[in-house]
Amino acid sequence: MKKIYFFKLLLFLSLLLVAQGNLWSQQAIPNGNFETWEKQSILTPTGYVNSSLERPELADLGTCERVNDAQSGNYAIRLTTKRRSALEDEQPGYFANLTGEDGDPRIWHGGMPINEKPTGLRGYFKHDVKLGDSAFILVVFSKNGVNIGAYFYFISGQQTSYKEFNYTFTPALTQTPDSMIFGAVSSNVFNDIAIEGSMLQLDNISLTGIVNQPAQLNGNFENWTSVDIETPKNWYVESDNKMESVKTTDKYKGNYAIKLESYLSEDGSFTKVQESRISTGYYTPTSMEGGFPFSNTKDTLVFWYKYTTPGSSKASVTLTYKKAGSIIRDNRLELDPWNTNYKYVSYPIDLDFGPSPDTLIVSFSTLRNDLDQTNLANAGATLYLDEVQLTSQKLNTGLRRAMQTDLIKVYPNPATEALTILFSENLISEGASITIIDQLGKEVLTKNIEQTETQLSLQGLKTGLYNYLIKSAENKSQVGRLIVQ
Repeated sequence: MKKIYFFKLLLFLSLLLVAQGNLWSQQAIPNGNFETWEKQSILTPTGYVNSSLERPELADLGTCERVNDAQSGNYAIRLTTKRRSALEDEQPGYFANLTGEDGDPRIWHGGMPINEKPTGLRGYFKHDVKLGDSAFILVVFSKNGVNIGAYFYFISGQQTSYKEFNYTFTPALTQTPDSMIFGAVSSNVFNDIAIEGSMLQLDNISLTGIVNQPAQLNGNFENWTSVDIETPKNWYVESDNKMESVKTTDKYKGNYAIKLESYLSEDGSFTKVQESRISTGYYTPTSMEGGFPFSNTKDTLVFWYKYTTPGSSKASVTLTYKKAGSIIRDNRLELDPWNTNYKYVSYPIDLDFGPSPDTLIVSFSTLRNDLDQTNLANAGATLYLDEVQLTSQKLNTGLRRAMQTDLIKVYPNPATEALTILFSENLISEGASITIIDQLGKEVLTKNIEQTETQLSLQGLKTGLYNYLIKSAENKSQVGRLIVQ
């Protein structure tokens, strides 16, 4: 009986190898080694963040711009709702002196220091807000970390030349605030409305009823700061309050890897932990777009990672398969904390049932679910990633060398009780190890190789198909399949 099973298994593996051999034209995961980064210098009004900074991959849309068409001085600010193509959702232009806030802005707090009690807001605007949409200006005051006043001024229609506005804070502030949030948006995002082409342009903004304007107001928009942002090519980075680069030299291979970190964020009346996320696709109001061509029904996603958390969270990787523009399936794998050397993960793809995909989207997150967001101890959870690839189309970073197969012998294969590894002397002097990995990507056995002949017991392993990974300290490796009977 075992003999019949063995021949059936060999036949299955042969067919699988033939199938994979026909798919070498499959596109590799773009920039899966995170070696290629795009540097952008993005202008933002000094003291503020804007829509280009928080979505640097869309900075070329120009949703927040410095313009020479000023009411006074040299510059004004222009916010415009834009989109790159019909497949993408509209991107409102905005600026504000606060980051990491979600939910109802009427209960936000923080912002720039202020030590007087203003009565209103004055300035100049021109606008072209599309029918059904409305731009708005917001001013929110706090004292001792508590919101004491929030004011919103919605703007519609068209105004082709500068016009003065003078808004009175109603109801009036009853206390002198210690901080203030100021910002504006080109569309009515609070009602999920964003119509392409809606525009709001502002200049010469000031608070009324006070002697000295807040030092950080920059209401004439004369002061702008150039912020350098580096993003990995072909990946979308979602990390709203992280303006610094996520590129790191703490890598597994090559020159660079990517680092993502969770952080605290306000969501309405409560604080939560916000994930940092990268993906080869991006969300729209109705679906996910992007990704790369993929039509395999069998494959394996492999990558190397490190993950630390001060709480109880886990990281995650999600594979989203699409066919003719529609999502047909999702798979997700949780990643346990691992803080030594980079850990190898092998995640099998098996799409035997259902339609074959034409697109794959790969996404990584520093958190796995909403429960991880509610545990504030998870803030600071950090995920490092490198060498994300498919076994059908491996990356070529160029720094890792394959071990010479004539210097290594792994037998018997198929194996039952033990595996023998024969090594040359020079590979042992470099330091080496062998790891057995099951089809769920879990490392089930590992052993250092310190002699030219090493025995690895397979006791406890279930019958089936495994992968083995042999690595040396000199960054050489060899990967192979192992059948356990």
